Amino acid sequence: VNDDASDDAWDDLHDQSITVKTTDDDTASIVASVDSITVDEAGSATFTVVLTAQPTADVTVNASVDGGDGFAVTGSLVFTSTNWNTAQPITVNGVNDDVDADHGPGNLALLTSSTDSKFDGLTDGIAVLVIDDDNAGITLSGTSVTVSETGTAGSVTVELDSQPIADVTFTVSGSDTGEASVAPTTITFTPANWNVAQDVTIAGVDDVATDGPQASTVTLSPA
Repeated sequence: VNDDASDDAWDDLHDQSITVKTTDDDTASIVASVDSITVDEAGSATFTVVLTAQPTADVTVNASVDGGDGFAVTGSLVFTSTNWNTAQPITVNGVNDDVDADHGPGNLALLTSSTDSKFDGLTDGIAVLVIDDDNAGITLSGTSVTVSETGTAGSVTVELDSQPIADVTFTVSGSDTGEASVAPTTITFTPANWNVAQDVTIAGVDDVATDGPQASTVTLSPA
């Protein structure tokens, strides 16, 4: 057996290569800690955002109001290749007003920008519900007055409890015009003067009957 010839044959073999494909289990995305959030009109609420994979360049996450009203959000977050897996907070602030209105739900939009193409243009959304703290109603300075036939009059002030989005008119009427008169007979509040109190004057009506004290009612009715 020629061992040298056998060794020479093996020496002539070329390198052989094997192609290896490693599947990636990382997905470039942004994740918010909640799908929806509730905020008081005069308060604030916070949620967090984090990346699901390590970027090769800085990733900026911008937050903005995308539909709805009654809340505001400003600012942006920056994730780097070192802090990408550390959750960062975003604060939603309620916008306090004087209007009794349904504010929601609205939507808060998240949008990324980055020179890492896998992280550029990613989006997410958070539904935002604002709890309104205003109630439509009126407040009277009093619920009873005493007047006389000799000319003594009384007055009651009327105020709205919240700001209307259109004019609000009330008709003022007495149940017994022979005993008491009212002025004015209508009062109107606008979105501009809604928080200015208006007076309703009630005066006794002189008659010739000896009928003793008489009770009547003054009513304010939405026109």
